[in-house]
Amino acid sequence: MAYACILLREQGYPCIFYGDYYGLHRGSKGLKKQIEDLLRVRKQFAYGWQNDYFEEDYQMGWSREGGLAVLFSLRLDGKKYMYVGDKYNGRAFYDIFHPRKRIYIEQGYGCFVCKKESLSVYIPE
Repeated sequence: MAYACILLREQGYPCIFYGDYYGLHRGSKGLKKQIEDLLRVRKQFAYGWQNDYFEEDYQMGWSREGGLAVLFSLRLDGKKYMYVGDKYNGRAFYDIFHPRKRIYIEQGYGCFVCKKESLSVYIPE
């Protein structure tokens, strides 16, 4: 969740910590695959106007009109209507961490979901 904020939001200076990427101890695994997925999404879709959705204290969401929607939830399953842009009308977005999840865009909006204590990052098919 923290790396989604660090790498996919408009503000700030993105950085990756060595221990998170490779692991801190011999034999430990880092988050290399997940971080590389987020870096790929950053390069391809994390641009354009950012829309923030912070209404509830247990979930946080934002979208970038380059074709990105991010939602994470701490206590309960999350659900948020977010604007990704009119150019995506009729298109499907999928969650890079749970590729079977599909969200269809109507009038620029989609109803994006995530399970409790998890992160979902949606991009266009």
